[in-house]
Amino acid sequence: MKILYLQSTSELGGSDIALLRLIENLDRRRFTACVLLPADGPLVAAFRRLGCEVAFMPEMLPLTSRRGPRYLARYLFNYPGAVWRLARLIRRREVDLVH
Repeated sequence: MKILYLQSTSELGGSDIALLRLIENLDRRRFTACVLLPADGPLVAAFRRLGCEVAFMPEMLPLTSRRGPRYLARYLFNYPGAVWRLARLIRRREVDLVH
């Protein structure tokens, strides 16, 4: 089973480390992991060392109101294209589960 993990950052934060630990403990005989990130970052090498495929999609902006209304407008404008590209990637890589 191929699992695609969507992660909004590849920095050294709590959710990033949790995802790394989750993938580290997957049964490799049953599951193949792929992580989709918005950009390169410190955890990419760690994911790859685990045998995890890493893909990048810059359109995956994190949803936050802390950056102001211009950012939110950009997020909304960007959203349909990001969903379309994500759906294409899921089909092309024959993903069974998105997490």
